[in-house]
Amino acid sequence: MKSISWFVLMVAGCAIEAPDLSLMGSDEPYADLYDDGSALVITGCARGAFLGCTAPSAGETMTATLSDGTLDVPVSSDSWIVDQLLGLVRDGPFELETDVPADGGIGIEVDGASTSIELPPASFGVVAPPSVVSRAAGPIAIEHDIVGNGTTEGLVVTTCSDAARSIDFVDETTPGALAIDLSMLVQRDSDATCTHEIHVDQTVGLGNAGWPVAVILIDVVEVTSTP
Repeated sequence: MKSISWFVLMVAGCAIEAPDLSLMGSDEPYADLYDDGSALVITGCARGAFLGCTAPSAGETMTATLSDGTLDVPVSSDSWIVDQLLGLVRDGPFELETDVPADGGIGIEVDGASTSIELPPASFGVVAPPSVVSRAAGPIAIEHDIVGNGTTEGLVVTTCSDAARSIDFVDETTPGALAIDLSMLVQRDSDATCTHEIHVDQTVGLGNAGWPVAVILIDVVEVTSTP
């Protein structure tokens, strides 16, 4: 289980030239599409780098073709959603939020590289745990189906009655069952009642593009925990 942290590397007494991270990446386009069944956030990059994406050059563009026409995907962060924290070093800079197309078909073009994909069904059989649980009872398990080559992670937004709030990542160690120890997400010995907005995110790679394209299927369940 991982909490969001920021790390600062400080080197004293030495003058070290920062490396050009753009030279350390795959230098190929990629696209990630976040699908919660109603809204679709499309993100893309023209040239991947070691950590994220190389800044777009003049003339680089991205478009998405849906059933109702072709949309420009601008360089933007206006449609940012919390699930994108799981892909923090990959997303963007092209980004657009739109409706999920009824027929599931999308054409994507990033700086001349193009592909057509079919979105997998957004529902992947998530079985919600009880709506109210005791943290002392041990971890909860959220069972779900696995779509294709999908891998699943959890992102939990916790808000407690003592005003404590956190965002935590949870790795799935048993395929098809996301286990979460809610006691690890609150302060030790806390007697607070907490709500946990649990995002069950399954990433499905689509290998027919010739370059990396992934769909992140999102299901959200809410649980209240007591000591």
